[in-house]
Order: sequence, then C-alpha cells, then structure tokens
Amino acid sequence: MIHHGGNIDGMSALVAMMPEEDVGLVVLTNMNGSGLPPLLMRRIFDLYLGGANRDWSTEILAFTKERMEQAAARQRTAEASRAENTRPSLPLERYAATYRDQMYGDVVIAYADGRLTVNAGSSFAADLEHWHYDTFRATWSDRTLGRSFLTFGLNARGEPQTLNVEGLAEFTRVADSARSANGSN
Repeated sequence: MIHHGGNIDGMSALVAMMPEEDVGLVVLTNMNGSGLPPLLMRRIFDLYLGGANRDWSTEILAFTKERMEQAAARQRTAEASRAENTRPSLPLERYAATYRDQMYGDVVIAYADGRLTVNAGSSFAADLEHWHYDTFRATWSDRTLGRSFLTFGLNARGEPQTLNVEGLAEFTRVADSARSANGSN
C-alpha cells in the first residue's frame, strides 16, 4: 500500500493506492487533523480485499492514548525546565509583526489588550502566554493542535528578527513600510 495524507487550513486529505490490486481511494474531510481518513482507508481496503473484520478504531485509540501519555510526559519535562520569574526582552507590542517562511507562508503576531496572539490561517490561531525569556506558549484554538512553543530571536539591535515555531520552521520578520523607511529590518 502506498499512501500520503496532509492537513492545512481546516482540511485533511488522504490518497492511497494498492498498485498490485489496481485500486486506489481518496478521502477528503473538512476537519484539520482528523483521524477519520486513515481509519476509512484501512476499513475500505479490508472490505475490498475480503480481509478480517479488524477493529481499527480500537487499535488506533490505544495508539493515540499512548502518544497522549508521551505528550504529557514531554509537557512535564518542559514545565520542569521552565526558567521562573523571567521577562521578555522587549515590551510585548515590539514582537507584533508578520514573520514569513518560504514554505509555510506568513505568521502574524498581533498585540492587543496587553497580550499577544498568533495567526497563520483559519486553523492556526492561538493566544500566547509568556513562558520564559523570549519564548511564548501557544494554546491553539484548534484543540487537536494542543500547545507549542514560539521563540523570538533578536538581531544585534535587539529587535525581533526571527520566530521559531516549535517543530515547524523558523520564520523571518517581514519589513514593514515604517521600519523600511528608517533603514531597519
């Protein structure tokens, strides 16, 4: 079996083929991070091949629970390594900007009402809470995304220049017209 799936902006897709059986399928959903496509793929192929009536839901639920336990252990490790009583290097509003990656596009950090938020499309919105130093924890509005860390990198002038989104990519700050006019990036 050959298969590939992906998620973006509130959608999931899965394409699967069994070349020797001359069969393939496509599963599309309007939910980001849904576990349904791989379950459907396995069940449909089992039915097509006349295989055993395997309980894929129970197997994948056990796998998911194990991964959740591992994530909880990683969270406990992160909590233990948190540097207490630190502050960001800059006032929060100075981090607000658009940051860009060639593959993933734009991430917008906004400042309002004394706090930061992040937005990278309809499925990737989160409130940010200061974690330590120039690292913030994102609690994503799409609960399937959980929490992750965003770390700002400052340039030699002490200005935010990069944004590292844990497990994804490092984004570079996009120069805005006011900053470009005075020669800074």
